[in-house]
Amino acid sequence: MEQTVQKTIDWLALSGRMKEWQQHHRGWLAELKRCRSLDDIADYPAYYRLIQGQIPAGRVAERSAFLLPWLPHHSGARPIGEAFKNARISEMRLFQMMRSESPKDIELLRRLIQQAEPGVDWTKFGPLIYYWGKRSKRQIVEQYFLSESTKSEAEEATP
Repeated sequence: MEQTVQKTIDWLALSGRMKEWQQHHRGWLAELKRCRSLDDIADYPAYYRLIQGQIPAGRVAERSAFLLPWLPHHSGARPIGEAFKNARISEMRLFQMMRSESPKDIELLRRLIQQAEPGVDWTKFGPLIYYWGKRSKRQIVEQYFLSESTKSEAEEATP
């Protein structure tokens, strides 16, 4: 059932709602940013305002609402793993997120996002959050290690 729901999620509309909140509803945005735990996000009225008509309530909506305030949409943005590499996020912290179980893994991801301050292309990042699990976390780690900055370092090291 979730696969059919995912096709109907308009990630750009959700991101646009965050942009609108930055201008007109800063209190709602602040409410989501104050939430410390993924398990607590559904206790905030701003969560329901955000997902209203966009995503059915549930874990996908909770993950999205937990991360959206920290991730502005930038069309064509580089993958988030590459943004972490460019922001000099340590490998140790990345693997800590990858090895953690839910909901700790999303909370650690949000901390990485807060440190790196990346923009993402929500049309590509949204499905990663939708299907969040071991494979999604591994994909972020692969993006980190296979980013252009890593390739250029390896090329420079070879004579």
